[in-house]
Amino acid sequence: MRHSPDGVILCAGESYAMMIDFKLPVAFAARPDDRKAVTTVVGTVVVDVDLRECEPGELADVAELAFDIAKGKRWTKFVHRHDVLYSPLATVESLPRTFAPCGPKPGFPFDRVEPRLRRTIDDRVYQARRRGSLYPPASARSRRFYEPLILRPVEQMNLNEVDEQTLARQIADFRHRCSRLLVSGGMVYLSVSEPVLGVDLVEKDGQAKAYVRPVWRKTRGLGTAKNGAIPPHAVFRLDDLEGIRRFCDLAGVPFRPPKGVRVWDPARLSIDSEQLTVFSAAARIVRKAQDWIGKHQVIDEIFDIVERSEDDTDYPPHLGDLLVDALEVHRSGTRVFSNEMDVVATQGVTELWDARSISVGISETLTTNR
Repeated sequence: MRHSPDGVILCAGESYAMMIDFKLPVAFAARPDDRKAVTTVVGTVVVDVDLRECEPGELADVAELAFDIAKGKRWTKFVHRHDVLYSPLATVESLPRTFAPCGPKPGFPFDRVEPRLRRTIDDRVYQARRRGSLYPPASARSRRFYEPLILRPVEQMNLNEVDEQTLARQIADFRHRCSRLLVSGGMVYLSVSEPVLGVDLVEKDGQAKAYVRPVWRKTRGLGTAKNGAIPPHAVFRLDDLEGIRRFCDLAGVPFRPPKGVRVWDPARLSIDSEQLTVFSAAARIVRKAQDWIGKHQVIDEIFDIVERSEDDTDYPPHLGDLLVDALEVHRSGTRVFSNEMDVVATQGVTELWDARSISVGISETLTTNR
């Protein structure tokens, strides 16, 4: 069962250059020849993906970051092409072509396939009402013994009444993931969101300090998932050391230039520090306070905005005002923040936002009066 490429949008001047065959693990409904009823089938299908390719000279170096320099983590490079930021993922030879479900977690482009497939398999294997509903039976036995599943090619199975729509959707989703890949000079690059510098205020030995570090942003930006990292107190563009200094001054903590940051081409950076830092402060409230926060209309609105936003730059402009209101709610006795550093940091963020709002307002007035 082979599937030809479709649906990938190319930039001007680009052409497909490298085809890779992936063996995509899938789960779908079908009726095997030796069964009377439709069941859940797991197996692999071959998906041909044509990856875009460019010359190494077309990639412009932007920055290099060490995301955990204290633990000796290697530097990660970021390059730019056609208004898109990329980071090296793997060599062409080492890029994963498939994975064994319920085994070691795979990396991109299978990182989203594995958890969905694992949930489906576990539901069929461990739920009493669904036991025996996974095909082939060897896959169910492997899961019960906590072994990785070695899947058979779907094309080698005798199946009827195949749910082609579900199968096609999984293939399309996988293709969409692969559209973020670019090949150049024997390396596979992954399109990424622009990273930022995160600032956290911490109290150590009775003194407040600012901990500045590079922060990854996911495709949709800073998140609030319980199993994810807590958003920083504030975030800034990679080259915005002056913004970090102002924030530290407002918080009353010493400014120390960050380690593990090398910026070569700041013109390629587009993050608006004040805009993103407001979202980060709001997302931090949501992430930290999901279980114990007090009830209040202001807090409910912050939750609603953060959880409904498409990404961390898409939110109503009054979110900054809601942070000011959240500080007042906290001071009035309804718990919003878990410690004083959260209060101090949020106060600093609101002051940066207020200064920006005044600056933008003056600029718009001057422009109108010309």
